[in-house]
Amino acid sequence: MAPRLATDLGLAKGSPWKLLAAGFIVIIVADLWGAVIGAYHAGLEWHLWAGPTDCSGSLSGLSANGSLLEQLHSVNVVRCDQASWRFLGISLAGYNVLISLALVAIAAFGLMHASKHAD
Repeated sequence: MAPRLATDLGLAKGSPWKLLAAGFIVIIVADLWGAVIGAYHAGLEWHLWAGPTDCSGSLSGLSANGSLLEQLHSVNVVRCDQASWRFLGISLAGYNVLISLALVAIAAFGLMHASKHAD
């Protein structure tokens, strides 16, 4: 027996086509938004644009009270404009874009397949 697509299974189980289409559209919109966020973050890592100063700005706001060295040791700054890990030159934000776009393509294929078999 040949493998069946999720849309085939959904239609075979009696799921309405409109419900399947709505589900695919939600998946497409959510993954497109994930790709946008990932592209924004990857652009920050490649310094294509400036990011929020909360995670990519200079260290400031240290008061004159106490030892400056002690204050610096207590600050943990995670910079969002530097990739913490890369594989094949692509950071996790870049992989987020690629995977999100692949999921958009899969969901769009499912939506087109379901529309061919609509009631």
